[in-house]
Amino acid sequence: RGRAVLLEVDGFALDFWINEPRAPFEIIKEDILPLLPMSAQIRQEGLGFVYWKWDAVAADAVATLDVSTELGERTSSVEVSAIDDVYNTIRIDYCQDGPEGDYRKTLIYSHEDTAADGEVSVNPYSWASFTRYGKREGLVIEAPIVEQDDTARAILDWKIRYHSMTHRTVSYRLPQAWQAREVGDVITVTDSAIGWSGVVCLITAIVRVPGYTDITLTTVADWI
Repeated sequence: RGRAVLLEVDGFALDFWINEPRAPFEIIKEDILPLLPMSAQIRQEGLGFVYWKWDAVAADAVATLDVSTELGERTSSVEVSAIDDVYNTIRIDYCQDGPEGDYRKTLIYSHEDTAADGEVSVNPYSWASFTRYGKREGLVIEAPIVEQDDTARAILDWKIRYHSMTHRTVSYRLPQAWQAREVGDVITVTDSAIGWSGVVCLITAIVRVPGYTDITLTTVADWI
């Protein structure tokens, strides 16, 4: 199960040095997870990881939920994530000169190509976000374990997809058959009561109880 998740992030190249004793999970938690679209999860089998596909499209869905035909019900109102979590200018500093040295490279995704310290890329998600929310900047990623330009860009790619817009979260109580699903699965949701039709979502929480399943879904918006 863990190997399948790791295949999703196999394209990220990370480089390390260790100058003092550190536990493996400490390195994973502090150095790796903040840069990748992954999080740790406790399962019945033990510690595992979830891959969050924030660039998912309808073709990636492994299941379809249509509330009008499903023996289930919505158990929460729709919650919208905070505007404070929206950024359309994101910067990554990487390629560090030794453990305490300066970063030699900087890459910025923004809605405009302005003079800045580092390479600036005008990103379509940055631009779309700017047209809706105005200028939102301040997210700076320090990546001492990143040396390669492709990896720095891959990190910004998923960060801008996640942070350039708000997300909507809602919960449902569904039949026991939905217990086959896993956190991180991509599904599409149709619920006319909240104006959703084939909306792409990730399962962000699942509770399995004899007879029914409680799932929480978060939207993967792609409104550009």
